Amino acid sequence: MSPEGTTARRREVRLGARARVGHGSSTNVAGVEAFVRSFLEAVEAAPGPELPEVEATLLRQAAEAIAAYPSIAFDGPVLGRHLASCVGQERPLATALAGLRVTELWLACACVQGDERAMALFEHDFLAPAAAALRRAGESAADLDDALQGLRERLYLSDCKLKDFSGRGSLGGWTRVSLARETGALRRSRGRDVPLDENDAGHELPDLAAIDPDLAVVRRRYGETFHVAFRDAFGRLDVELRNVLRLHFVDGLTLERMAPMLGMSRATAGRRVLEAKKSLLEGVVALIGDRLHATPSEVASLIAVVRSTLYGSIARLLRDG
Repeated sequence: MSPEGTTARRREVRLGARARVGHGSSTNVAGVEAFVRSFLEAVEAAPGPELPEVEATLLRQAAEAIAAYPSIAFDGPVLGRHLASCVGQERPLATALAGLRVTELWLACACVQGDERAMALFEHDFLAPAAAALRRAGESAADLDDALQGLRERLYLSDCKLKDFSGRGSLGGWTRVSLARETGALRRSRGRDVPLDENDAGHELPDLAAIDPDLAVVRRRYGETFHVAFRDAFGRLDVELRNVLRLHFVDGLTLERMAPMLGMSRATAGRRVLEAKKSLLEGVVALIGDRLHATPSEVASLIAVVRSTLYGSIARLLRDG
């Protein structure tokens, strides 16, 4: 884009920022301009017919974030760079942006930056409701207090876990799952939690030779890539299905306890568990078959191997991977 074109685009963005956040807030106008500029630079957006739509989307999202949390000083460059990292290589940009919860991303960013007002808002709007959901699911007050303290440290201090929030799901759901997993980890550390797959936890996969010699041959051939395929297939599941598997198989939660944490009925939670297991199985098989050019008969045998070993080993594989 020519210097004249660049200047014109910046003028359009400035006018859009003023229209969105008002002429009386020069700080917010400058922050919104910096937000748009930082995002576009980070994603290396090229001039083109999509650019005005992307800029308009960014202006709208920035205005919504400021309106939702007016007490938090808007840091445009911080949010712009973080939003770009959440978008990654997804294109077109306008579509990618439309699928993200930028207002909640901004609150998470502000918490990571140490803004005390943001942390107070997060506690009130997200952490307290998550704790209430777990209390309704049967968690004790003592365990919840300890889990909340541990999670706060991980959210704001040691791990800065709030950086992991990608905006692709709701911050409320993400917080409930994070607190549920923190509670489960606390129970395990006290020796009070038995993994769902207690006969397999911490052990190798079953000796398939004792089950079926043909399956053992396939297992030996593909064993070296099994864990890589598992991690890749798990990573390709959507956020909800990954959370379902972690809660059910790693944290050992029953459907009754999972359902309120995920904001769904017990029956729906059960269907999600089945869907997650089926999708994971199909993903592992497809990846191994594609990468090792397995024959149709070998793939059929591989399905039997994965079905017989994967379901009983999900908890161990998730912990190790």
